[in-house]
Amino acid sequence: MQHSVETPALEGKRWHVAVVKPQLQYREIAQKALKARGYGVFLPMCREMVVKDGKSVAVEHTMFGRYLFVGVEPGQDSWDIRWTPGIQHMTLDARRRPVTVGVTVLQAILSRMIQDGGIVDLCPKPAAIGSGFIPGQRVRISDGALSGWEGLFQGDQGERCRVLLNVAGPESALVVPAKDLVAA
Repeated sequence: MQHSVETPALEGKRWHVAVVKPQLQYREIAQKALKARGYGVFLPMCREMVVKDGKSVAVEHTMFGRYLFVGVEPGQDSWDIRWTPGIQHMTLDARRRPVTVGVTVLQAILSRMIQDGGIVDLCPKPAAIGSGFIPGQRVRISDGALSGWEGLFQGDQGERCRVLLNVAGPESALVVPAKDLVAA
């Protein structure tokens, strides 16, 4: 799925971190208000696999939760950001000054977004030809201490595979020999 990448002008600005108010609608309110005040806005999104009701599904969300990057032009007051509708507060350093994020960090994130089609894709890639399983597929361990246990295949790591098992409580990712896996 292709996403449009809003490419902010990263160069020539100081980039700070603001925290958006908790409710979802505040994200859009904050972005619009910051842009209207002349600030640059960068909100990286990502896609990752989560397990819901025993099935792996891809979900899209903000890459850094409620954090939003705000670009400030030279001579522009960064303290006005904290009074912007939708913004809860600025992230401050030990001296109570707004934290600055390096442009190279943001360029790396933006580059990855563009490379992945507009959103940073954290989903496991289809498994290597060797195992024959695809991420999210139910598998059973056929040998070893966990023989008989079933889980979700996550990905190949050469001769070993990552499997998500519900052993005791929350699901745990384990690495098992690829030869010990069979389709469930």
